[in-house]
Parts: sequence; structure tokens; C-alpha cells
Amino acid sequence: MNFRLPPSSSHRWSNCALTMQASRAYPEPPEGDEAREGTCAAWVAQMVLTGQAADCAALVGKTHANGWLVTADMAADVQGYVAMILKRGGTTSCEHSVTLSTDPLIAGTLDLSATVANIPTLYVDDLKYGRKIVEVRKNTHLIIYGSAILRKYAPGTFNLVQLGIYQPRGFHRDGIYRKWVVSVADLQRMADEIIEAGRRAYAPNPTATPGDWCDHCPVATRCEALAHTNYARISLVHSQAHRDMTATELSRELDFLEEADATLKARKKAVQAEAEQRARRELIPGYRLENGKGKRRFNVPGPVIKMMTGIDPYTEPDLCTPAELIRRGANKDVVQKLSIVPDTGLKLVKTQDGDIAAAFGE
Repeated sequence: MNFRLPPSSSHRWSNCALTMQASRAYPEPPEGDEAREGTCAAWVAQMVLTGQAADCAALVGKTHANGWLVTADMAADVQGYVAMILKRGGTTSCEHSVTLSTDPLIAGTLDLSATVANIPTLYVDDLKYGRKIVEVRKNTHLIIYGSAILRKYAPGTFNLVQLGIYQPRGFHRDGIYRKWVVSVADLQRMADEIIEAGRRAYAPNPTATPGDWCDHCPVATRCEALAHTNYARISLVHSQAHRDMTATELSRELDFLEEADATLKARKKAVQAEAEQRARRELIPGYRLENGKGKRRFNVPGPVIKMMTGIDPYTEPDLCTPAELIRRGANKDVVQKLSIVPDTGLKLVKTQDGDIAAAFGE
């Protein structure tokens, strides 16, 4: 085996040994809009931190190589991240390749690492521009990067490693920047466990282990283990017994339901995506495609909205919704001219009893 185990999907292959080998049989899916946007945001930070741009605002209107446009909102979001890094000081390295292990091959590109003179702490930060919350504690992605960088320094150079997630557009109780400080020994121990998981992913005939990491797995629709796990969780058992649960039992039941919900959602998302693709060329019994519509949103800058309506459209740090601006007293007709209802493309919906008759005008 010589394929690479990417840190960005380590939450999958460190838990499910089959995912990487199984997915190699199928073509890589195209990069989605969320990934392209995140890549562009990381590029904005890199340009400023490496001195290729004065600040993030200087890149507004520029386009990343993947075609994503830098907006004023993105520049403002990323500027907060850049300011935090610059305030910390020290020597910063951006977008550089690191390797945790060559057998198995675990390697990738790190957003940012920093060292500060006379402080025996290594800083490893990752900018996450998506809205889906990313937790920093026990984040295998960051553990891999932190441990890989440590191996470039002499033993004893650092006592601690601070791993950080900067996520400007997702609400979290710990705020936009979340950090996790671990000892070098603890980090290396966790990295060794990940390397061992990587060896299991390289082994002949690896086994699938379903869980919440099945989300976005490219072979989730083809995975028998995931399908059978979900089937088993909804099998019927007939019984007349009943009683109130204890507090401990309630706690354990909630844990189970969280896990069950995650695997069901992962399976549903994967199957639905495949069904939507195949419905374009074949009949999926009981389902049909229809044009989806998103929520109305503004398509002009905030200052224009304020000038045309006389009302401040901001709800920090983003624009409020058109509906909210109308509730604040804005003229509905004016708001509609300043906003659009985006077409979200074709989506799969279940066929209702009256759909066929309606199609023929009956």
C-alpha cells in the first residue's frame, strides 16, 4: 500500500479502516462550494501573513485560482484571524507540507504554525470558514499537524502545544477562537494511536466501522455495515413491559440516540445524493425531481441597503435577513428589489398521490 492518508479526513479513516481503500475504487467527487470558499478564505489569510497583501480588504474583488471571489464579508472575517496571529507575534509558517508518517503515509498541508521566542509552546492553528461547528479537543486533523511539526525540532524544544480552531461564522459557547493546550508527551501518544489506525487502513481486507464519521464518506451508499447498523436500530421488538427510566439510564439513552441519529443522517445524506444524481437519467420509484428554492437573501452590499431603506441592515457580524429588515420597518417592495430567492437546483422529493393527476390538469 502506498496511498496517502490525508489529515483532513482522518476523523474517518482513524475510526473506519475500510473507508480509504473502498473509496479509491471510485472517482474523486468535485470540490463543492463550501470547500472552494474555505480554500479561498485560507488563501486570503496566507497572502496577508506572507506580506503579499497589505491586509484582507486589499483582496476584495480578487478571485482565487478555484474561481471563488473574495467578498467584503470574507475579508472582514479573515482579518480577525490575521490580527490574532500578528498580535501573538513570533515566527509564522503558512500553508506548508508536513508528514507525520511515511508508512503509513500520513501527510498534508497545514494552514499555520508559529513559534514565539523564549516561549516553549508550539502554536498550530486552523482557519475554518464553514458554518458547521468544528471542535478543537481531540481533533485528529490538528493532532496530526501538531505532532508532525514537533518532529522537525530537537526534543525538549517545546513543553506544550496549543492547537486552535478559528471559526468566524459558526456560533460556539467558547467563541470564535477555540484552543486546546496539551503536553508534548500526550500529543505524541495520540499521534501514535492515529498512526496505528493508519496501519489498519493499509491492512488487507479492512473492516468498516459505522459512526458519525460516515458523514461525507464517498462510499456511504455502498457500505453494507452502515446500512445494516441502521436497519438493526429500527428493528421491532414486541413487549408489554414498561417503567420510568432512572437518571443514569436517561443519560445513556441520550448518548445512544445521538450516535444513532448521526449514523442515520450520514446514510440518508449519502443515499439522497446518489438518488438525486441517478434520477436525472432513470426513474426512482416513488420520487421525482423538482426545482428547489432557497431563502430570500440580499444581493447588494450593506451600505446600498441602508441608503435605499434608511435602516441599518446589520446584525453583527453579518447582514440581517430581508424578512428581518421588513420587521424593522423597511418597505417590502424595496427590500424585494434588493434581494433574490436563489435557485438551489433540482432536489428529490417524494411523489404524492395527487402529483400525477395535477400534472395532467385533473
